[in-house]
Amino acid sequence: MRSLPTRKRKNRQNLSLSKVFLSHSFERNPRVSIKLRVILRNFLFFIKNLLPVLVVIALAYGLYYFAYKSEYFHIKDVQVQGTYAFVSQSDVYTISSNLLINQNILSIETETLSENLRKNFLGIKNLQIKKSYPNKILIIVAERVPIAQIKNIDTEGSYLIDADGYILGIVADNYSDLPLIVYDGEIFIGRFIDFNIVPLALEIINFSKSEHIDLSSMSFKGMDTTFYTNGKIETVMNGTREVRESMKIVSEIIENARTDGRTVKKIDLRYDKVIVLYD
Repeated sequence: MRSLPTRKRKNRQNLSLSKVFLSHSFERNPRVSIKLRVILRNFLFFIKNLLPVLVVIALAYGLYYFAYKSEYFHIKDVQVQGTYAFVSQSDVYTISSNLLINQNILSIETETLSENLRKNFLGIKNLQIKKSYPNKILIIVAERVPIAQIKNIDTEGSYLIDADGYILGIVADNYSDLPLIVYDGEIFIGRFIDFNIVPLALEIINFSKSEHIDLSSMSFKGMDTTFYTNGKIETVMNGTREVRESMKIVSEIIENARTDGRTVKKIDLRYDKVIVLYD
């Protein structure tokens, strides 16, 4: 029974010796403790600064995956507006949908599609392509507008022409009242005619409207331009006068003849002095 206190005393002595040994070890090599503290401090600082970076990277990857890898922004619908007479809506839709459907709306280049459509459909005057997020494309077409009829001097058929000299198609009944241009060159639907005559023809058409002249047809030969007004009055002009001035002179001659009760047959504007023939 007396051995128990002896064991307790031995345990206490061993614990005291351990504390003395540890204390002696750290006192003998204090650099170990400092290094551990520095390493721990640097590690905590690294973790503290790395965590926001990891969060940003995770968010960026999540956004990238959502935008470019998921199907949320894949184009599902293409709509075409503004096609009426000279551009085929179904053809525009077919070409556009083949290029766009299931493509990512964020990465497609609308300029490339616009150039493709303009190249394939010359009847397009202007074109807008709009992205309707998240997955629709709207194509708005502005067709060319006919300003006159045109026919070859040796053929019977008439065609529609716009301000750029583009041949739109065969004349329909609702365009039969447009002025007629008699042309000595070849005419093909979907192509352009000699552009040199188009600005002059457009000027004659516009200024005849402003002077309230009923223009029926016109033709070009060399430097001379011949057009018919009010159904049967032949007018010949060249570059000696501007078109605006010429049309104003024609309007005044017709009005004066109407006041005097006379009928004009021909007006020649190629000379300094205007020549007028009456019936």
